[in-house]
Formats: sequence, structure tokens, C-alpha cells
Amino acid sequence: MKRFPLGWVVAAAVLAAGGITFALTWAPRGVPAALTTNASPISPPPAPSHPDKSLAVLPFADMSDKQDEEYFSDGLSEELIDHLAHSPELRVIARTSSFQFKATNDDVRAIARKLGATHVLQGSVRKAGQQLRVSAQLIRASDGTHLWTQTYDRELGDIFKVQDEIGQQVSQALHVALPNGRPALQPDLRAYNLVLEGNYFKARGTLRDAERAADLYLEALDISPDYALAWARLASAYLREEVMKGPPSDDQNRRVLETLNRALQLDPNLAWAYYTRAGFEMNVTWDWAAAQADTQRMRAIDPQFELLPSALGDIARVFGETSRALEWYTKDVERNLLDPNALDSLAVALCTDNRLEQCLQIRLRLQQLHPEFDGVNSAVGKARLYLGQFAAALEAIQREPNEDYRLGGLTMVYWAMKKRTESDAALNSLQQKFASTDPYAIAQVHAYRAESDAAFEWLDVAYRQHHNGMLDIKTDPLLHNLHGDPRFRTLLRRMRLSGG
Repeated sequence: MKRFPLGWVVAAAVLAAGGITFALTWAPRGVPAALTTNASPISPPPAPSHPDKSLAVLPFADMSDKQDEEYFSDGLSEELIDHLAHSPELRVIARTSSFQFKATNDDVRAIARKLGATHVLQGSVRKAGQQLRVSAQLIRASDGTHLWTQTYDRELGDIFKVQDEIGQQVSQALHVALPNGRPALQPDLRAYNLVLEGNYFKARGTLRDAERAADLYLEALDISPDYALAWARLASAYLREEVMKGPPSDDQNRRVLETLNRALQLDPNLAWAYYTRAGFEMNVTWDWAAAQADTQRMRAIDPQFELLPSALGDIARVFGETSRALEWYTKDVERNLLDPNALDSLAVALCTDNRLEQCLQIRLRLQQLHPEFDGVNSAVGKARLYLGQFAAALEAIQREPNEDYRLGGLTMVYWAMKKRTESDAALNSLQQKFASTDPYAIAQVHAYRAESDAAFEWLDVAYRQHHNGMLDIKTDPLLHNLHGDPRFRTLLRRMRLSGG
């Protein structure tokens, strides 16, 4: 599974992430013995010890007559997650995990067990014109007891007060402190509604939906030109469009940066704007120092920002700080137990850190939870390959529907099984079909086969194409054969990643 752009764009686009970044337990002919490992298997990490006060906010049900207000009920749920997550005494499950139970009839206690939460907040929203009815209930997961329930019949303009009241009631019921971080001036209600609708479409993850989201954010800005969050969300939609359309143009880059600058002029402490700009710097301009500075600024402004752990993990990974990346990815998974991208990033870091059995177990969990996740069969197969489980590796990789990933995996597993003819055939197909779109994968398999000249040729192509796989060159064990070559140090300097 190849790494798409790192966490920022993945989180925004809900696209597959990953990387063929597995440490080797078998060295093919010509691979230095230093790349093999005789390390004892490390037991899988225990499940995170969940604090007594942990909460899953399930997506509120849309009870409107036409069932056309889902974006609004989703938005209310997200606002509550963000608001409650700022309590230092309460661990709140991230949206991407809790929203996997949208419109399910599962027992609340079973959902809580799957999410690792001791309490669940659920409810419904009925919106009709300017009238709003919000029902909410707080449930103790251990026995299903309702600790608190309330129905609010209000005017639509009172939505922000309702959010605050629900947050206060939950914090009181759980005996936790909840800082009052809501700005004194609330956005225009019509613009706010359009931003919620834009967020709803952007979360779908397609190019068409990203374009629709951008249009909605622009509508919001027509109403409220000084709405800083709308500018930041617009920039994130533009960035997603760039990534999904291919190599960005100067005009596209300028559009993202100008929009972000407008957001930060209006609100210099807007965490979402720094998050998006750091993602642009990581994935588009490869300006690592700027990305790190913006991420640290985001951390200082909002240390509870939901996407902060994955962002910090990605920066550490690019710099080759595997242990630090592993720490941040572990923190991310603790709040986001079911998110496929969080699980995948953790598995990548585990394999890079030579914790191969743990890596395999996380990938098997990912496969079980999200069998549709792009490249997961190939990733499981490679994890088994590097543990020396050749037959099981071949079986898993052959089930991979993505031909790009499948051919790359087959090239390596056949090479490991000393089937040179089959490995060559798979590699030839990979080069013929994917030379223009995935040169980094071709470089990886050449490096795995200890074919350094070919590997560097394809890495040069990947560099010139600005391929996202290049962000992994400092930590990708498949490139270890190249580390002693002066050409590798030259490449790191070109990437501005030399040193360390």
C-alpha cells in the first residue's frame, strides 16, 4: 500500500493511505546482512487503558420531515465532539470512529465497547424552517443507564446556545471541567449553515463533492466575507481538488495560499488554517520547516485539536524520527480506534520500527474492519512476506484488487520465493502499466531486488514528478539497500532531508 499524501490531505479527503514501509526478516540475494533481523517477536501492544471518563458522541439522527437535514445533524454532532474534546479530563472519541455507527441499530453498549468509551451521547435533530428540536441523552455504557436526557425546542438562531447547554449538561453529569472557548461573536446563521453543508459534502471524499463544498463555502463568504473559518475550509477544499486532480499548477497553489492568508488575517489563532497550510507545505511545496512551524503553532493554539496527533506523527516520519512518529500515531489510534487511516499509519510506524508482528496484527485488524480499504490485502501480504510467511503472503497479495499494488507485491514475493521468472514478469507489467503514475513503487521493488542503478533511475523520476511516496524515503526499509550509496545522500539533499 503506497502512501498517498500524508495525514493532512488524507484526513481531509478520506483517501487511502499507506506505505510499503516494512522492515525485512528475509534478505534476497545481494541484500546486506545488516538488513535482516533476528529480533525476538514483540507482543502486540495492549489495548489502551481507557480513562473512567471517556465519551463517544454518535451522529445525531435527522428527524426532519423530508430527511434532508443530515448535513445539519452531522454538523451539530461534530460541533459537540469538538467542544467536549477540549475538556482535559475527558477522552472524546474522534468523529471518524463514532460516525461509523451512523444509522445503525446496534445496541449502545455494544457500540461503546467497540469504541472504547464508558459513556455515549446520542440524540436527534428536527429542523423545520426556523424551528428546531434537539433531543439528547447521555448513557452509561456499562449498564445502559440514562444519566441525563433533555429536549430543546428553540428557534434556529439559538443553535449555539443549545450546543453550549448540551456541553454543560454532559460535563456536569460526568463531573469534568469544560472550558468556555466559544467566541463571543457567532457567525451569521445562514453562512454557518452553508459551512456545515460544505463540510458534509467535503467529507464524502470525491472530487465532485470537493468542488460542491467549495461552492458552498463561497456562498457562505458572499453572505459573511469576514467569516475566517469559511475561508480556511475553502482553502482545504481547494487543496483537496489540487491533490485529486494531479500535479498542481501555480494558479492552484496561489488560490490555496491567498485563501489561507485571508483566513489568518481575519483570525490569527485559527487552528484549522494552520493545519491546512501545513498540509499544503508538506504535500505540495515540500517545505518541511514551514510545515513543522505551522503545526507547532496549531499545537500551541489548540493542543486538543483532533487532527494534531496524526500531523505530528507525519512530520516525525518525514524527518526519519520513527519512535516519535510511533508515539503520535498511537495517541491518534487511542482516540480513533476504528479509523482506517489512523490504523494504517500506526502499522507503518510499527513495521518501520521493526515491530513486525505488531504491524501484522494491526493490518489484520484494519482488514477485518475495512476490507474495502485500498491496498489492505497487499499490505497484509507484505507484512507476512517480511515475517517469512511466503505462502500466506502470496495468497493475500493475489487477492489485492488494485493492480498497481498487486504487481508490486507479487514482484517482491516471487523474488523472495526465488521465482525469478515470475518476479520479472510482474515487474515488467508494473513498469509498462504504471511508469507514469507510480514510479516510486517501481523504485521500491528494484531496491528490494538490490538493483541499485534502476532504483535510483526510478527515484529520480519520482522526484521530478513530485510523487508523494518520496516523503517516506528516510524511513522506508525497502530503500535500505541504497543508504550507503552516495546517490542516496544526494537525493536527500535534493529533498532537503539531509542530516540525521
